[in-house]
Amino acid sequence: MNQDLDKRLNLPMILYVVVAIFMLIGVVSAYEMILAIFNGRLVLELGVLLLPCAYGLTQLSRGWRLASIVASLVMLFVNGVGIALLYFHSEPVSPSAYFYSAISAVLLTLVYGILVSDKVSALFSSEH
Repeated sequence: MNQDLDKRLNLPMILYVVVAIFMLIGVVSAYEMILAIFNGRLVLELGVLLLPCAYGLTQLSRGWRLASIVASLVMLFVNGVGIALLYFHSEPVSPSAYFYSAISAVLLTLVYGILVSDKVSALFSSEH
């Protein structure tokens, strides 16, 4: 039990960065859902699902790590589709849209790389 607690208290900083990114996306998604409700629309933002992923990562849950990996891959795919749609859009698109999409792609690739890295994988091994 104490070994589990020690492991959770001494998480690598890079894992906290992933947790912070997931929490930021989750909170912004929840905020957008609440704003939409006040504007008379019902919107489901899937980004709120990253909040339990972030909590599960801090608890060193293997299931939530897998969910986080899948979520980052899905977001990366959706981002790629969004970039393709922007590129083939018939009307001119602001260059900032490409910039933000590219930044998102880089961040999501880094998140995925961190989650599957050997250092982070070792934290989630069944031996703890």
